[in-house]
Amino acid sequence: NYSDLWPIFISQFEKNWPDCPFDKFISTNFLSTNSNSFNDIKIGKDNSWSDGVIKILNILKNKYEYALITLEDLILTDKVNNDELLLMISEFIQVKGNYLKFIRKPKPTHKFNNYFGEIKEGSLYRPTCVYSLWKIETLLKLLITNENAWEFERYASIRSDSFDGFYVVYEDFFSVSNAVIKGKWVPGERKKLEKLGICINS
Repeated sequence: NYSDLWPIFISQFEKNWPDCPFDKFISTNFLSTNSNSFNDIKIGKDNSWSDGVIKILNILKNKYEYALITLEDLILTDKVNNDELLLMISEFIQVKGNYLKFIRKPKPTHKFNNYFGEIKEGSLYRPTCVYSLWKIETLLKLLITNENAWEFERYASIRSDSFDGFYVVYEDFFSVSNAVIKGKWVPGERKKLEKLGICINS
């Protein structure tokens, strides 16, 4: 449903994070992205957002322990500091974290180290899938079928209380435009992207 955003998402990703050291995938139902920098994972028909994510993770877990996840309507608008990111990820893996969010929402409830703080149990919107690094095994345990992304953020917050190791950065690490909300362009975000020279036809 968001395939019209793929060219914008991919071009801004390539522009702002050209040295990304990770394998990159875009999940699709049936379409191809025709991208040289992203590989497609075609999952066929899905019954819900969470059903699709479960299918993707069950493929990725055969090769990867962690996944950095975002959505195509969160478009990069500034350069990514690759060296700093790798330091944060290294710290996260050393402490055997389950989740690290790179957008500061919610705020950390406790300081943990120089890079990120802890999100304690009971915090609202504790887990999300927006520029967040997940231990795949943990995310699979939190996902249930037939939830959309907003329901996951709300109800998985409660389910996540049985896990520790949830962290968030002190300041936003990725600069992004939340361009589309519930299928509609956000006028202010659209203008911001057009000022960056991005052509939006829809």
